Amino acid sequence: MSNSNDEGRIIGFKMGYKDPVTGEFKRDLFWERMGAQSGDPEAMVKLGVAYLQGDGVERDPVKGVEYFRQAAELDEPVAQYNMGIQCARGEGIRRDFAAAIAWMEKARDNGDEDAVKSLETLENAPEIEKKAYEGDAEAQARFSTLLGNFPSEANIRESVEMAERSVEQGCPRGYFALGSRYMYGMGVEKDEVKAAAIYKKGAELGNPDCQVRYAGCLREGEGVPQDYNGFIEWVEKAAAQGFAKAAVGLSLESKDGTLPISNEKLIEYLLKAAELEPDNADVAQHLGIQYINLEPSDFERSIYWYDRAGELGQEIGKVMASVYRYRQKLIDEGTVPGNIGAVELFEFLQENNLLRDAAEYSNPDKAEWLHEQKEQVTEFQQQRDAENQQHASEWLRQYGQYVEKDPQIVISGSKFVFTGITTIADKEALADEFERMKELGGEEKSAVSGKIDYLVCDPRGAGESKVKKVLELRAKGKNVKIILLEDFLKALGMD
Repeated sequence: MSNSNDEGRIIGFKMGYKDPVTGEFKRDLFWERMGAQSGDPEAMVKLGVAYLQGDGVERDPVKGVEYFRQAAELDEPVAQYNMGIQCARGEGIRRDFAAAIAWMEKARDNGDEDAVKSLETLENAPEIEKKAYEGDAEAQARFSTLLGNFPSEANIRESVEMAERSVEQGCPRGYFALGSRYMYGMGVEKDEVKAAAIYKKGAELGNPDCQVRYAGCLREGEGVPQDYNGFIEWVEKAAAQGFAKAAVGLSLESKDGTLPISNEKLIEYLLKAAELEPDNADVAQHLGIQYINLEPSDFERSIYWYDRAGELGQEIGKVMASVYRYRQKLIDEGTVPGNIGAVELFEFLQENNLLRDAAEYSNPDKAEWLHEQKEQVTEFQQQRDAENQQHASEWLRQYGQYVEKDPQIVISGSKFVFTGITTIADKEALADEFERMKELGGEEKSAVSGKIDYLVCDPRGAGESKVKKVLELRAKGKNVKIILLEDFLKALGMD
């Protein structure tokens, strides 16, 4: 039995030659054919992928599936996984969700991790398909989403049809399925305006998926004008139903301290989500966070939920629970005052080199994990810096011609929109600068309009939509200037 999952599932490294006339790469499948003839399941999988993708041979899904089947019967997990996918797609073989599940179970039992995720997606698929054909609107919506998760030409076409049938019966979930087809151009022409309108209708009918998706449209300006307050309003509607994604999203949004929702209300939403999804580790972790954010912090309940997050696989939950237990130890010893808060606790631990001791206090096996986390963070930061620099170069090459050179920036009375400040950490790092802007009489706005004066761009993360909107306004005679973040900071005297 082979474990070369990536080679079989993707394509393997290519052996072949270039056409001397066209320069086109021609794949040579000689060794794969020889291997398949001698009974090598890896070679069979590679040939199956080649026929499925038309790589070095004329595309023939039926032949591809046949090679997958031969390897799958030899207990090759990648082939079993691929058989499950093709049975669900109905490509090269008749669509059969029961058979797809059976092949995925074999792949899972042979150690294929992707099969575990696919089995979650395929849960109850045969029953959903049956009810959808019987006319059940809810099942039609679910079936539409299921088909979209296993895309083939026939599946995508039927996915749109099923979503439309569900919507015709007024099913809220159907609006989510149909809106997603238009948002991503699956089986229909991509149309963000139509997608947003469909999501909104489903949101008004109470579907939490639609509420979150429509909120995302409002935040990003996809098919509708940007509206941050509207974004919060619709996410909160979903969170109030106990929709975990929405409750966690609001908790994340609260980090910068500007969310107009109390910590008590966030806890209420998260507790409802925990009741509906008791095994959701993210919900448990954010309950741990929000109990700390109360005034005063509720350390006992925070530890309970961090422990729960740890039980569900969130290593950081175990670490945080240990840190807050260590807090009680320090209090009992008289080392710190009994009312010490979370921020003051971490400052004390860092100043006294006790953070590692605290993290390991009730988790002695976490030392290696902490070391690995530090290395991963460093690697991630280096990768992110490189990607940001590359993005900045590409952005400046495309839009640098529209940026003001040596601008004379007036802060007082001016309205500023920012783009490229993409993370909460970025915003926190510029907190003093934003405060200085307000002191000087400047005002931050969330959306580009003819009433703003400057679009401030950090090329490392800046996108296209706000710049294009400014250029449209300029074409209509509006005097909106595009400036770089570094020039804005110079104008504040804080570069």
